[in-house]
Amino acid sequence: MTTLYRYRFGSSVLDESSSELTINGLAVDIQPQSLRLLNALLRHRGEVVSKKELEEQVWSGRLLGENVLASAITRLRSVLGESNAGLIEAIPRIGYRIAIPVQRTVVGQGYASALELAVGQPAPERPGFVLERMLGQSPAGEVWLGRNGKSGKAHVYKYAADADQLTSLKREATLAQMLHEQLGDRKDILRILDWNFESAPFFLEAEYGGEDLLAWSQVDGRLASLSLDSRLALFLQIADAVAAAHSVAVIHKDIKPANILIEPQGSGWQIRLADFGSGRLTDDQRLAALSLAEIGAAGPQTILSDDARGTAMYIAPEIWRDMPSTERSDLYSLGVLLYQLMIGDLRQPLLPGWERQLSDTLLIEEIRQATDGDPAHRTSSVAVMIANLRSLPQRHIERQRQIEAQEQAQRDRRALARERASRPWLLALIGTLFLAFGFCLYAYLNLRDSERALERQNANIEALNQFMSNDLIGQANPSLTGQSDISIKQAALLAAQKIDAPESHYSPEVHLALHVAMQENLEALENHRAAIEQAEHALGLVQGMDHPDQALLDRLRVTYARSLTNLTKLDAAEAQLDLAKASLLRPGAKASETLAWYWYARGNLAGARFRWSDRLDFNRQAGEVLAKLPYASISLKENLIARNISTNRILGKLDIAESMAREYLKTNQQRYGQAHFLTCQAGRRLAEALVALRKLSEGLPLAENMVQCMRKASGNESNFTASMYTVLGNAYLQDRQWAKSAEAYLQAAALFERLNGGAITQSLLCARINAAIARNLDGHPELAKPVLLQSLADAGRIYSSADHPVIMTARYNLANTLLDLGLWRDAGEQLAHLDAKQLNAIDPKPSWQAQINYQLGRLARMQGNKQVAIDQLESAFKQMQASDPASITLPIQKVRDELTRAQQLAS
Repeated sequence: MTTLYRYRFGSSVLDESSSELTINGLAVDIQPQSLRLLNALLRHRGEVVSKKELEEQVWSGRLLGENVLASAITRLRSVLGESNAGLIEAIPRIGYRIAIPVQRTVVGQGYASALELAVGQPAPERPGFVLERMLGQSPAGEVWLGRNGKSGKAHVYKYAADADQLTSLKREATLAQMLHEQLGDRKDILRILDWNFESAPFFLEAEYGGEDLLAWSQVDGRLASLSLDSRLALFLQIADAVAAAHSVAVIHKDIKPANILIEPQGSGWQIRLADFGSGRLTDDQRLAALSLAEIGAAGPQTILSDDARGTAMYIAPEIWRDMPSTERSDLYSLGVLLYQLMIGDLRQPLLPGWERQLSDTLLIEEIRQATDGDPAHRTSSVAVMIANLRSLPQRHIERQRQIEAQEQAQRDRRALARERASRPWLLALIGTLFLAFGFCLYAYLNLRDSERALERQNANIEALNQFMSNDLIGQANPSLTGQSDISIKQAALLAAQKIDAPESHYSPEVHLALHVAMQENLEALENHRAAIEQAEHALGLVQGMDHPDQALLDRLRVTYARSLTNLTKLDAAEAQLDLAKASLLRPGAKASETLAWYWYARGNLAGARFRWSDRLDFNRQAGEVLAKLPYASISLKENLIARNISTNRILGKLDIAESMAREYLKTNQQRYGQAHFLTCQAGRRLAEALVALRKLSEGLPLAENMVQCMRKASGNESNFTASMYTVLGNAYLQDRQWAKSAEAYLQAAALFERLNGGAITQSLLCARINAAIARNLDGHPELAKPVLLQSLADAGRIYSSADHPVIMTARYNLANTLLDLGLWRDAGEQLAHLDAKQLNAIDPKPSWQAQINYQLGRLARMQGNKQVAIDQLESAFKQMQASDPASITLPIQKVRDELTRAQQLAS
């Protein structure tokens, strides 16, 4: 190491550490030769420096013409200006000296070359370039700044100490060539211009990218003076460079401020990522396409090896445990660097309690996830980290909206409770309760002789009256509950909880009758979870009888199956229906309302499994049973009409669906009026059909109106209202109003989740997935990705089959989103599991195979498999032309553009 000084003489200052000359406080341009000459004179301040000494130090002892030194002194005097020109005194026949006092102060340490390189010496093997100063030194070699004497252009030379130290240089050269071939010229990755591995001194030659980030940050508090947004912008430049390297399977492995260069560009700063000497290639298949002949013996064993570790402060924990480095190891280093940049101190390590130095909770979450000690729990890739950081403003807005939405939901719930505080709902609930109670009591008493039945009849009626007055109607009495705003759902739930209370002394038949009655009421009120609890209580009581009534068991099981289906417990629902089937379909069995509901429940189950033709058949059988009954359940009849319309629509029979829906709406308007719930339900079916037919001028306004209609008829907190929001979301999607579509689907998802007590249901999953699709189409794949990941995980918990259509749909859209984010490896994992047949089950209209081929084509292009990409995309284009040329979610023009891009890359 050598000491570096700052010299002050007259009005001039020369700083050896930065090679900067200032006169009267202003920096002046000075050629390398003049700078070396001035430096030699100042180093010998107060002394006469002979001509021979100057020639040796400035021109490295080369033979010079007679007037070369004199001309150089003249140029130096010109640079110093008229007021300082006399400071250089000529001593005849001897040499020159600085004629005034010189102040010298230490400003740092320089390097003494172990390779016998010196300031002012011509750069070995590089004519025209002169070594200006040493930038760094290690046992492996030295780094020098060289400058062209004519153009003034600066290059950086990295020299190896000897042949044994060539590995790092060859590794860096190999990876640099690969990065350039795969990525082209990039401003954010330092360009390696040339190399010499044939004879000593061995070196790499690179463009000059400016100061290293650490040195830059310490000049006049540059980093600390930047705004947080400007610091984040610097980090994103670094991360973009790393992500680009990762996209071609190159890991840097030594990300730190010293390997990041920065120089002014316009009014800002340009970052360059440098020194891939510790890096490695993670995909050996890419070597086949790489031209290595010019580099020499860099070979796979060099660039695929994982021996270099990096710098301690930035090394990921798994590297210390001798685990292989991965892209997530680089991610850890970036997380540390992001923290340092955001606090304005590149020397501060990431220590416990670091979060207290930051106030942005979203930024803290990003750093915490990037620096997780377990790589499996880190952010999945640098590209995702970049997307998350670039979307911070939108995410802050989104988080604030969520907070406001939660507050609004609380206000809505309070308003809903007040809205439903009126008493008329009691009449309907009591009527339904009496019917169910009467059926169950009749079935139970049928098992006893008539005399015993008569003896207990009065006691049972008295018990029912007690339940009605105290437990059900009493819930609306403020003097008993302390509340004045009890809703119908709350009252039913509270009353159900009273049935088995210790203070209740009901007979077994009354217990049974009340559980069955409350089960059916709670299912009608869409509280499926509570309905299931009541069904299980009732089944336990019936099965505990010596001679249980089969009709009662059948009725219980069918209603129980409907509740289970609504909570996506499909296998359990089918088991209950199978138990009821033997009795209901036995030879000689009569038509009954329970049998009609049985076929309807079978249709529900078929729909939940996307077996649309089966659902139509089951609905038909339910209708045939109803036609044989002396009376028809209005509720079941209306449900069958609505389901038949939607099933025809899904099967692509759009004209039939539209015709049925128009007739259904007209009939219900005449029968019930404009604002009745059943009229809103009919309007929903027509809106669905019109949107499917792309008749948006009529369908979209109708969907918007039906949301308001359903909110008034069914309430804000209703599964029917939630379902109507999904219809509106699809209408906005077809109209390319992506943001509105996402908002409508998210409102539906929030309602489904809240109404079902947080249970994961098929309705909730579909609403979430559709919201993510809309987010992606709106240009926000970074917002879609976490929703799809969560949906895929939740779907895996409720479906027993890995190829379930909902799982397939989540996988497809996740793959699409990952490809939009450039995460082709993760996307490939999802595409490998896709099955067009299963996807066709959930929506038979689009050509799913074409869409899968399109995504496979994108994947192949990103992997560099050019011909595979073209083949897949050509197939996708032909299939989309034939089957779904008007697709909204995958426009055929998008497929055409992707194909053109692949063809251009191959040419």
